[in-house]
Amino acid sequence: MISALVNTTVSFDRFWRWLAEHPHCVLRAGCAECALFDHETFHWEFSEEEGQAIVQVFFGKQPVAEMVIERSEVLSVQASIDAEEADKGLWLFEVMAGAKEEPFVAWHFLMAHSMEHAHQPPLLKH
Repeated sequence: MISALVNTTVSFDRFWRWLAEHPHCVLRAGCAECALFDHETFHWEFSEEEGQAIVQVFFGKQPVAEMVIERSEVLSVQASIDAEEADKGLWLFEVMAGAKEEPFVAWHFLMAHSMEHAHQPPLLKH
């Protein structure tokens, strides 16, 4: 049960498949170079190309922003309730990269719910 634990580790493949099924639940995504925020007029798209996981934000058909995750750099994904928004039940998914001995957060996603509660009514739009 992911929601019962803090800092639960999941594989990137499992997270990516789940994320692609829940594009309306993304509130924010980012890395050191960028932060992408959700808006009621935006929609999120997730794709893969040549070893890269690609996150795109669109306004209608117009691309607004893009974030690229180098799959070869990903170690795992840490899932936990967002400490800053714990009262709202928001979940932070941190994509870890680097050496296994010294991993660091390379990319992150703030979601309206946990992976476990994906089929329950969310607090925000779904």
